[in-house]
Amino acid sequence: MTTVGSISQIQVGADSYNIGHAQSTSAILYGTVDSTSTATVFTATVEGLTSLVDGTTVYLRNTVVTSAAGFTVNINGLGAKKCYNNMTNATQDTTIFNIAYSMLFIYDSTLDSGNGG
Repeated sequence: MTTVGSISQIQVGADSYNIGHAQSTSAILYGTVDSTSTATVFTATVEGLTSLVDGTTVYLRNTVVTSAAGFTVNINGLGAKKCYNNMTNATQDTTIFNIAYSMLFIYDSTLDSGNGG
């Protein structure tokens, strides 16, 4: 991952706005699930990812097993995160992460009391 820069505050005219920790990268992070993954516990190693902040995005390829209801994803040992439907945050994903599929995962700390992704 190449960090282009990070900012925590912007100035617009006389007004200053705190925007939190923002980073931009040259690409979406990419990885493949580890061979030890199971239908309910997926693990992966993604180069350059050292922490999760809202909006962290990873495109993850599944070459191991189709997911089951309530599956989690743990990338780089940063903690197992439940996966929610992108159309309604109230619904956890089930068998959507099929073997030979790739999915885009976006971290959102407001889901599941900070345990969602």
